Formats: sequence, structure tokens, C-alpha cells
Amino acid sequence: MEYTPDGFSADGQLWGNPLYDWDYMKKEGYNWGLMRSLWITAADTTIVQAQDLLSLGSESRMNTPSSVGKNWRWRALPGVFTEELAAKLGHKMELYGRI
Repeated sequence: MEYTPDGFSADGQLWGNPLYDWDYMKKEGYNWGLMRSLWITAADTTIVQAQDLLSLGSESRMNTPSSVGKNWRWRALPGVFTEELAAKLGHKMELYGRI
């Protein structure tokens, strides 16, 4: 088996990096993959921003670090927290033993 050469070995090394199903992650949304990586840990609590659940971009951030007077203005519009989203989130919480 061949590995990419690096600064430690001309033959490369097996770092044991996980394999990702990038096509699935793109279809599901990369944000869900990131949240899944939090939920699968042994941590007692994980905190996820609403913007990540809703698959919104950085323009929807509640708080922009190092800015004054422009924070905490984002508001969820009526209807964005759907039954479909609740069911998906509920399924993930059951799957990862969070409820």
C-alpha cells in the first residue's frame, strides 16, 4: 500500500484518518455531519446553534466576534422550525443516545 510522502517519511505514513462519505455529507448538509461529530461523543452536553440546525450560512450569525452594536439581531422567522426538522432532530437524538 502506498501513502503520500510527507516531512517524516519519503514513503509516507498511515495516519489512521477516518474515511468520509463526502457525497452523503454534501447531500445531507455538511452542518449535519459536524453536528453528528458532536453528538456521537461521550460528552454529557452538546450545544448547537439554531442557524446550524436550519442550514443557514454565516450571514445568519447571532454574534460576530469583535463587533460592537451589531450583535444579537438575528431572529428565526415564523415557520422555520418545522415538524420535519423536529422529526429529523428527534431521530438523531435517539440514534446517538441523547434522549
